[in-house]
Amino acid sequence: MADAVLSPRGDQHVLDRLRAAAQQKQTPAELFEQRVSFVYSAMSERSGVSREKVRQLVSAHDAGVVVTS
Repeated sequence: MADAVLSPRGDQHVLDRLRAAAQQKQTPAELFEQRVSFVYSAMSERSGVSREKVRQLVSAHDAGVVVTS
């Protein structure tokens, strides 16, 4: 059973690409977008805050800008 979990099966080409992707570092832009997605996904649907607004707020936070409403 443990071997089945530790030894993935499937298309070898896909597995090789997954391994290569896991070794590749994310760019600063990719990390930024990942942070935006994380914050946006934690927001209530009722908040009315758009993904673009979250992007602006995360960017302001990175720049050290204090944003009030």
